[in-house]
Amino acid sequence: MHVSHLLGCLARYRDNGTPPRKRKKNAELDQYMGHLHMFTMRRVEAGNPRRLSLQKLADEIEEEHGRRFHRSAVMRALIRHNLYELWG
Repeated sequence: MHVSHLLGCLARYRDNGTPPRKRKKNAELDQYMGHLHMFTMRRVEAGNPRRLSLQKLADEIEEEHGRRFHRSAVMRALIRHNLYELWG
């Protein structure tokens, strides 16, 4: 953590009296593992896998579950669960 970031957090805490919000990290996409796995299997079996991109997967999660994730977050989740190797 950089000193400037720490000072900024302390200043916000002093101004509001509440600690800064913490973002939930990597576990948020874990609840969608079934969807990630099924999409990966569809991609493996697809004739043209380029049509099934990370962005398409993120869009499908948003449509079905109402949660929006950036494609880089989806990629990190796939890597963490060893599914991204199948995308090669």
